[in-house]
Formats: sequence, structure tokens, C-alpha cells
Amino acid sequence: MDNSSCDSALLPPIESRRQRSRSRDYCMTLLLEMFHQWLFFRIDANEDDTTFSPVELNFFDDEANRYNLLERRERAGENFKCLDLYFAANSDILMGRIESAEMHVRKGFKTAKRGVKTSLYYLLLASPLARIHHMRRDIQALQYQLDICFQIIEISGRTMPGSILGWLFYMKARAETNTAEVIRYFKRAIDAFKTSVTQDKDFGTGHALCRLAIAILGCGEEADTVDSVVTPTPSKLREVKGYFERLEEMEIEQCIVIKILFLMAKSDYYTRTLNPVEALKNAEHAHKMAVKWQCLEFVEVTKKRKEVYAAKVPEEEKQPKHMGDIIIRRPTNCAIAFGESAQAKQVFND
Repeated sequence: MDNSSCDSALLPPIESRRQRSRSRDYCMTLLLEMFHQWLFFRIDANEDDTTFSPVELNFFDDEANRYNLLERRERAGENFKCLDLYFAANSDILMGRIESAEMHVRKGFKTAKRGVKTSLYYLLLASPLARIHHMRRDIQALQYQLDICFQIIEISGRTMPGSILGWLFYMKARAETNTAEVIRYFKRAIDAFKTSVTQDKDFGTGHALCRLAIAILGCGEEADTVDSVVTPTPSKLREVKGYFERLEEMEIEQCIVIKILFLMAKSDYYTRTLNPVEALKNAEHAHKMAVKWQCLEFVEVTKKRKEVYAAKVPEEEKQPKHMGDIIIRRPTNCAIAFGESAQAKQVFND
């Protein structure tokens, strides 16, 4: 069997079931080896490259809890080592230690080659690797990696865990530039997360719902396309409102990143429904949260969004109403009682 059949991820017709199984195993081995060699080539080629984009905190807010659960399990076999390295890589990304994350991914791929279910653990480790590529804005490398991952899934013929598929579809959506494809892959990610038996069932779904809403509203990651993209139709706006209702029903209070994404989506929604004051309020809230919790990926993004939406608020809406009256005129006892203006209280005391 020549290598060209592997490149297309399509197996040629084979009469014997045993031949078909051997052919699939051979093709899988070749793909995994391609993935492994490409990974090391990429890392070796970038060993001295320290120019990283702001750290992306997309996935694992509750990483510490996951890691603690893993520590209570028996550390036996190569597969558990892979899980260990997977959680360590994601924890490093969360803390901004990108070089250490790369090291853990690299060790993880070496470990996966020595264990069983190699393809499953390659796909598991593909998630933090994809995050690293996206942080570097290396979309070509991200696309290549995802293409190999989906070829592995196709050739394996196995049903993959919903959490693994969900994050692969999620990253595929983030790598796309065509809006229709972005929306399609986020929807596929949501469908995949529904089948997960892990915390990703809600965690991943929340991420994907927020990103899907942002994609449909079309304002852009930094609100940079708010004026160049046509406002969505009323039916699309109702669809987004439905996603918001789903998010409000979910327990996302402990997930800072999802809350920030939700506020970003809401600021876009209020912009599209011609409510600039509410749009700015949500954009400002998102930025404050990003700064407070040091979510580095979102600090600059939310700052730019805040600036864009601030420029859309009419001047008369930006100024506090009746402030002149409060300062010039002796404030009423009622105004002081309800704390209407700290400045007014100072004038009254003077």
C-alpha cells in the first residue's frame, strides 16, 4: 500500500477483513509518525523563538481541580503518564508558561508511542498543542495539525470521546476564516460536548455557545468588523438570544473565562440591537474582569472592544445627567440620603 492513500485519509477497497484491519493499522501508524515527526520539527525549529502572543486562557479554568482528581488516582502505565502530561501542559498554558507547556506536550507524545491506544492520546494532547499554535497565531501549523487529527479519527473508525472531539471542532472553528464554516464547527463542537461524560459537557458547551454567538453577531474578536459586517437578521438575533438563555441556565459563575466571553457576546448583541450604552457597559465589565483575574488573552481584546463601543455612545449619554444641577444647587436631603453624588455631598459640607 503506497503512502498516497494515507494522505487522502481514504482506504482502498480490500476484500479481506484482516487485510482491511492491517491496512488501517499501517495507515494509522504512518499518520501518527507524520504527526510525531512534524511536532518535533515544529518545536525544534522554534526553540529560540520567544515571541508569543498574549496567553490564551480558553479552556481549563478548573484545571487545578482536574489535576487534584488525577493525583488521587493510581499513577501506573504510560496512559496515566500521558494524562499527567496533558493536565500539566494545560496548567502551564493557564499560568503563561508556554515553554514548559511545549515540553510537557513533547514528553506526552513520546509517552503515547510507548502506551496503548496511541491515537486516542495523540488526539488528547492535540488540544494543548492547538492552543499553543493559536497563541502564536500560526494558523498554518494549526490547520495542518487539525487535518492530521481528523484523518486519524476517520481512519481509526472508532467512536471518540465527546470531550476530545469537542475541543478539536472548537479549535477548527477558531482556525477558520469563513464565517459559515466557523459557525458550522462551533455547532459541531456543541453537539460533541453533549456526549461527554466529563466536566467538559458544560464547560466546553459554555465556551462554544459564547463563541458561536460572537461569530453569528459578526462584530469580530476585537469588535473590528462591527461596521463592515451586515447586521444579522431578526431570526439570527433571536437565535443568539436563545443561546444566552441556555448560558444563563448553566452554572458558569465559577468559570471566569466563560463569564468574560458571555459579556463580550452580550456587548455585541446590544450593539446589533442599537443599544450602545448597554453594549459599552458589558464591554467595560468584561475588561474589568479580565484585568482583575489576569486573563491575559482577554486584557487587550476587551480593552479594544471597550474603546470601539465607547466611541459609539452619543456624547449626551456619556455625561452624568443633572450633574450640573447637583453641583451648583444645594443638593436636597433626599439626594444626599440616597448617595446621589459624592461631589454634591462635599459641596454641601463646605
